[in-house]
Parts: sequence; structure tokens; C-alpha cells
Amino acid sequence: MFFNRTIRNFQLMDRPVNRYFENRHLHSFGSELTNWNWQHANYSTPETDVLELDEQYLLEIALPGVTLDDVELKIEENLLTMVAKRTPSLFEERAQYLQKELPCYLVREFFFEQEIIQDQIEARLDRGILFISIPKMEIATRIPVSVGTMDMHLPGLKTRKETVRSGKEVTIK
Repeated sequence: MFFNRTIRNFQLMDRPVNRYFENRHLHSFGSELTNWNWQHANYSTPETDVLELDEQYLLEIALPGVTLDDVELKIEENLLTMVAKRTPSLFEERAQYLQKELPCYLVREFFFEQEIIQDQIEARLDRGILFISIPKMEIATRIPVSVGTMDMHLPGLKTRKETVRSGKEVTIK
């Protein structure tokens, strides 16, 4: 019993230290967070699911305790920056806190290698999850290929028939 309690106390002490070092260099898709103003010392990285579909990217970002007014999204070229402020709820008049979370910022950047359509990005916050739909720009148009001869496509071109020494008939354009 004492051993488990001691281990638990050390684990509780490790969490803030580990969180500090894990979040010092926020990475997303291998890119470092560079454009955010680091005046806010208390920040962390929200848990995020990133899905890539044929026509779009879908992001699901966990933002517990964040209201719609406290979420800010910025897009520059193919770099999406999300900053959200989480403020703890106030129950001071009804209860005494055993542990109280400080207000903090949740920050995440996403860089997309494929061009995206910026003016069609949609975002909604539902029960602490921010859903962002980012449509991809169509890079190339697929051209269907059909079976046929060049005669169909070149109306002014006439073909002539000639006989080669082997005795076979050959068509030359």
C-alpha cells in the first residue's frame, strides 16, 4: 500500500514536468509552431485526429472546457493555426476546490502539402470537439481516353493507300 502511494505521488509530480517538455516545441505534421505569439506561458497541445479523404481533410480537435467565443482559427497559405483559451468554470460560492486548473491556451498548427480551398473551410464546435473540414484543391483534371482513330479528331486529314514490296497494303497519313 505504501509503495503504491509513493509511486503515485512521484507520477503526479512527473506530469507537470513531462507536460512542460512535451509541449515546448509543438509539432504538427513535422512542422514547428512558429507564428504564434509566445506571450502566454501556460499552453498545451490538444489531442487531434486528422483524416485525409479524397476531396478533403477532416480535423477533430479535443477542446474540453472551451466555449465558441474562445476559439480562433487563422489560415495563411496552407498553414492552419488554431488557438483556444480554456478558462476553468467558477464554482467558488458552492464548493471548495481540492485542485484548481489555471486558465490555459490550447495551440496547434497544421501544414497541408496539397493546396487547399481556403474560403470553403468549415468549422463547428460540438460538445468540446472542434470539427474542421478543409477541402482540397483539385490538382489535375482526369481526362478520359476512348478507343478510336485519329481520323475522327483531324477532319481535314486524308489518308492514302500504297502498296509496299511485300505485297501488303499499308495506309499512310
